[in-house]
Amino acid sequence: MADNPPPYPCSSPFSFPDGDIILRSADGIDLRVHISLLSLASPFFRDMFSLPQTSNEVQTIEMTEKADVLVAILELIYPFEEPHPYPDKLVLDVYKAADKLQITRVQPISRRRLCPWLEDLPNPLEAWAIAIQLGIPEVIVSAKRRFISANTVACLKTLPDYLKAIPIDDYAALIETKEATIQRGWQCVLETFTCLKVRVPDNLFSVRPSTAVDCTYCITFLHHCRSKIEARQILRPKAMDMKTLRRCHAFAENHECSRGFDERSESDLVRLRFEFRNSISRLLFGIS
Repeated sequence: MADNPPPYPCSSPFSFPDGDIILRSADGIDLRVHISLLSLASPFFRDMFSLPQTSNEVQTIEMTEKADVLVAILELIYPFEEPHPYPDKLVLDVYKAADKLQITRVQPISRRRLCPWLEDLPNPLEAWAIAIQLGIPEVIVSAKRRFISANTVACLKTLPDYLKAIPIDDYAALIETKEATIQRGWQCVLETFTCLKVRVPDNLFSVRPSTAVDCTYCITFLHHCRSKIEARQILRPKAMDMKTLRRCHAFAENHECSRGFDERSESDLVRLRFEFRNSISRLLFGIS
């Protein structure tokens, strides 16, 4: 704490004449509030105010949070009838501040706001990195699943700042999980659309049957599928859409299949695509 300096203007309602403590924001706004309410709301403040005071004057606490973040938190602490919902741009900062300052009433509220905000971040890698840093398990899992289905190059086009603070081992494990899941995705293609029973390949571009198989239709279908779908995009929702399936079938239908796959109808392709998407959904759901 420091002696009370000349006051700065405050446009918020938190400038009480009978306030006995001033919170000075990082952007130079003074919020004159009440020790009793802060102590009730936060063990952090309660311990701070239990220390002996060196002066009878109103003291000032220099805060690292900006005024809009502090106001958002104070509106949830003070017994106002209808506190204003704080804007989305403050969601992350309010959560961090509530956690750091141990404001027990605000912590669950800010977490409920933060989780859907992270789910809506366009870059799943950024959402994953933030969730890792803040320790939010449910968002870690959902963001990991989104990233595994996403385009890695696009996610890294603008390197998320939060990713720089993630241990390299955590990021390496994420990439390893993604690569293994992509290979299992191609295994789903083989099992759903062809009669080729193969092991999960070590190399995405060198799939070979484990035993000799004379099925030129399925081999041709798979070859054309690989030429139309970038290998690491197989988990994306648009992979193996009906347009792609029709093209692959048309390219291979002049070849024969011992199981009659060369005679597939449109309804067969629709059914198989449904089975494939279910397989991919189960694959992603199994990631934890």
